[in-house]
Amino acid sequence: MNSLNIDFRDNSLRVLKIKDDKVVSANLISHFAITDLPSAKDTLSAEISGASGKHGRINIILPQDTVNHSIQQIPRAGADDISMILRRMIVRELPKEEFTFGFREIAERKKSRSSGTQNILLEYVQNKDLSNYLSLLKECGLNPDIITSSLEGNIQLFKRLRPETSGNEAIIDIGAGYIEILIINNGNLIDYEKLPLLIDFTESDAGDESKEEQASKIKIYKIVDVLFNSITSYIKGSGAEGLSTLWVCGIGSGLTGITDAIASGFGITTSLLSDLDNTYNNRGAFSALSGISNLASYREIANFIPPSLLQKKKNLIFGGIIAACAAVYLAILITAYLSINKTENDLRTYIKNKEVTISTTAAHAGNDNDIYRAGKNTLFNMISASPSLYGVFSDIANLTPAGVRLEKIDMRIEKDTAILTVDAAINNSSESYNKALLTKFLSALESSERLKSISIPAIATSSTSDKESIISVRSSYEVVN
Repeated sequence: MNSLNIDFRDNSLRVLKIKDDKVVSANLISHFAITDLPSAKDTLSAEISGASGKHGRINIILPQDTVNHSIQQIPRAGADDISMILRRMIVRELPKEEFTFGFREIAERKKSRSSGTQNILLEYVQNKDLSNYLSLLKECGLNPDIITSSLEGNIQLFKRLRPETSGNEAIIDIGAGYIEILIINNGNLIDYEKLPLLIDFTESDAGDESKEEQASKIKIYKIVDVLFNSITSYIKGSGAEGLSTLWVCGIGSGLTGITDAIASGFGITTSLLSDLDNTYNNRGAFSALSGISNLASYREIANFIPPSLLQKKKNLIFGGIIAACAAVYLAILITAYLSINKTENDLRTYIKNKEVTISTTAAHAGNDNDIYRAGKNTLFNMISASPSLYGVFSDIANLTPAGVRLEKIDMRIEKDTAILTVDAAINNSSESYNKALLTKFLSALESSERLKSISIPAIATSSTSDKESIISVRSSYEVVN
């Protein structure tokens, strides 16, 4: 699978290019601002070019402050009813705003299980906040397949790497403006929280190791401090379930010593959540992009592309299908036309040789079965040389009864109609047998849907030197298309 994956979070730009399920490039550009559209276009265009173009699926992750979220407790219902309930909630909050939303069920904890209600994580984006990103993508010639949040990407990556968990495990995505905490148990989202965090991870004191190390320690302290109340509250609230493992990702996961500091601070095993592909650096910063990069289906994902744009995309796809069908239909018509012309040309080719002799030397052996097989085989040889006449000749060959010798076939075109004349003979000493076989032969040819009798058969009798009676017949037919 090929995909171009773009992350606009943390005042930066992350571009992850996947080709044949392998990472081609992973770039992180600091100090990226969507407010300066011309500059943003130049930067993104350069990254797209550097990432070998824009082929395959295009997946976008929006900044955390663009995606609003809340956890709603609503009556248990089907997906359509849930969507209707949540839409009404948003309309009450934003009565005059257009928006796009998605939702995901939060699995219930055992001790608070309730059959009548369910917790739903609601995410929504106002169209006015989305417009600049849509404009930028359009300027760069990108037609996204999905626009979503980092939450969705991290869930997909975690489920791929950890389909089974050791109890409850937490994903901690550390960004420049927020820390996102996701609690997951065997693929199910248990809880979600987004905590404000004001840290510029692009700041550095390059060349001064002591200042750089001190700045890193300060950032780590701030991160642990922001996490403290949330993690400890969850541990206390969940009792024996607790948290078995913490997984760190996001742009802040690149800080030296971050996992050790969090593990030490909370006494919980802490690891980096990242793609297993180790061919690129700072993999933790690309966790969400990696998660959505190779999705087989987008049905599980909250997609914030406005319905109007989705409909246009569907119309384009549908239009492409219609065009493809029209092309196939046209090809069928052309093929049929050419086939009909070929049939007529083949008939004209045979007409150049006015008489086609069917009988062979086997006919002189006096054996009716040999005569029958010789004539039939000769017809099949003619068919193989001209497949478009198969139907006509196969009818003659298959309908000619044993004991009838096909002498010759003559074909001509009259007013664009193919006329076929068949000469046949019957050898037998019994006159009554000859007449019965003659009737059988003529009736058989007239039963063909491809041959229409156009004249009364001409019948003649003669005798051989052995005084055998021979009945000869000539019958003419119009070849019916």
